[in-house]
Amino acid sequence: MVPSAFGGIVLGAVLLALPQMYGVGYPVMDKAVAGNYVLWFLVLLMLAKMVAASLTIGIGGSGGVFAPSLFTGAMGGTAFGVIARISSAPPLARPPSTASSLWSGCYAAAAQAPLTSIASVIEMTITTP
Repeated sequence: MVPSAFGGIVLGAVLLALPQMYGVGYPVMDKAVAGNYVLWFLVLLMLAKMVAASLTIGIGGSGGVFAPSLFTGAMGGTAFGVIARISSAPPLARPPSTASSLWSGCYAAAAQAPLTSIASVIEMTITTP
């Protein structure tokens, strides 16, 4: 029980330091894709979600794969889009499009189901009038 207790303490510390890690994170993803976070904070959130999800599953909690992979993909893709937008003379990429691309890639890698991830991300991002 010591590893579970230690993991729980570390997970609690992560959640106290970054309350954005608590729960699924859809509101945080919306804010990130909308451009409300700076680049270093996007990278920090991406790394912290990897740690939090790993700790949750490692200590026997019910963490899931879908939402953490979407969160990680959204943060990494938005960060990549910001870097691509800053580094190219005419902006080549928009952060929301790179975020949705990495959403799909992260979930495809986690679930080992690339066609399912493509269909899921398209279904979640395309709105009907």
